[in-house]
Amino acid sequence: MNKKKFNEQMTIDRIDKDIDNYIKLIFPGYKDYLEKERAPYIKYLDSLSDFHLFLNYLLDKYNKFFNSVPANAFSLFYAKIGSDVLSVKQCLYFGQLISAVSIERNIFETYVDTMLIIEKDTEKRLVLYSDYEFVQIWLALSEYQNYISELDKKVEKNDKEVQIKKS
Repeated sequence: MNKKKFNEQMTIDRIDKDIDNYIKLIFPGYKDYLEKERAPYIKYLDSLSDFHLFLNYLLDKYNKFFNSVPANAFSLFYAKIGSDVLSVKQCLYFGQLISAVSIERNIFETYVDTMLIIEKDTEKRLVLYSDYEFVQIWLALSEYQNYISELDKKVEKNDKEVQIKKS
């Protein structure tokens, strides 16, 4: 039996071609339109990438600063803002303004968190913020464990009903 070997690149090329044909069908000139609309803003979009890289640089080069327990929360802020800035750039690059605004709100919330922490008792507040992150993770894990427990109960109930029907 002669099986065809899976060719990843051919599959990707075929899907790209199908998507291009679909875009031409529903929105002729889409790519040209997008390029024309984004052209005046390319410099600003690139600066968002630069800012993201700058935040990563700070995290990588100044790990001694971010190495203490309270300062770990600051590294969370840097990482959070960095990924959000890159996400905003991607949304704006493809014209998704509503999504970009939603992500921008996350950046503002991180700014507010930061201002509250550095207002006074900074080290104590950093520890509390960092601990709160662990509480959120613990709550998510607990919720997942409850979900699994409920599923187990449903499966057990279903198994009992199947056994009764077989008898």
